[in-house]
Amino acid sequence: MEPEGVTTLRVERASANDDEILLVRCFAADSELVAEGQVLAELETSKSSLEVLSPASGYVFFCAREQDILHVDDLLAVIAPAPDFDVNSLPRNRRRSAPEAVIGGPRASRAARELLAAHGLDPRIFIGTALLTEADVKAYLQTKTETLSKNTPIRPAPEIGQEVVVVGAGGHARVCIETLRRMATFKIAGIAASDRSFGDVVLGVPVIALDTDTRSLYERGFRFVVNGVGAVSQHSRRSLLYARFKEAGFQLASLIDPSAVVDGSVTLGEGSQVLAQAVVGSGARIGDNCIVNSAAVVSHDVVLSNNVHVAPGALLAGGVMVGHDTLIGMGVKIHLKVQIGSGVTIHSGCIVTRDVPNNAVVKSLRF
Repeated sequence: MEPEGVTTLRVERASANDDEILLVRCFAADSELVAEGQVLAELETSKSSLEVLSPASGYVFFCAREQDILHVDDLLAVIAPAPDFDVNSLPRNRRRSAPEAVIGGPRASRAARELLAAHGLDPRIFIGTALLTEADVKAYLQTKTETLSKNTPIRPAPEIGQEVVVVGAGGHARVCIETLRRMATFKIAGIAASDRSFGDVVLGVPVIALDTDTRSLYERGFRFVVNGVGAVSQHSRRSLLYARFKEAGFQLASLIDPSAVVDGSVTLGEGSQVLAQAVVGSGARIGDNCIVNSAAVVSHDVVLSNNVHVAPGALLAGGVMVGHDTLIGMGVKIHLKVQIGSGVTIHSGCIVTRDVPNNAVVKSLRF
């Protein structure tokens, strides 16, 4: 019997032949206030995917977790009248996480099978996925077609000892200078900055040009620059400088601090920077002009599009995808396979558990 004022939401049969249903994604957090008709979850069977809508307004509490395999009539969630509802008072489902797939490839939804056939993909590339969904295939296709520098080696220059000019003279430029010195790959020739006078010295490096003097720098024989303008408060300026120097014929040097851990299967775009104590995991793909800042963790198979800044201490779980020109604040945690749009700002300390649309600003501590 349901407690007074509580609405239970059970798994309904989606097709005649499917007794098992995969909980793909939850679109709300436990105890979050939701409205009647709001999308709460995405489910998939071997033949279809469906969205689950809230049957009432109130505070949602899930009785299953993402990637659980549920049976018909299992309890999916409850809508309670208060945020302090004791969900443990309800009978819980026996958790059945998705099992390992068979050698021939995973079971797949109808939409996923259609995408596989349309793109000539062998389902065995998804071994390890219990129930292959349309979203899984789309994510794979996105990583295949993402406009990243896939073949860029994770070394910053073809030759050791090249002279490099650091663009900018602020805090991030100083970090880049220190990183360059630890790398001992380039010879720092000077700084190009519009907010300093010629002859000014930053950490022992003289200002030798304005950051608009691309032609004169090129004529003087310089071919490599490091983008030393930080992205938190000057994101658009950082992108502008990258484009300006690329158009003038320069190569934007990539930086990897010696204390960073970057797996050998990582691809790193032009001008991107992996700073002190950062970790970039297997198969991750970093676009052009990105910053993976100090002590940030970019886990396996993450895709960062161009001009993304992952601030110090942020943690991106495996398979996360981030659109271009996005800022991820300090200490942010992004859950497994979440997709972040382009032009997004996520404030420091937020925990992101669901997809974020383009141009959104995330301020809630749990999104």
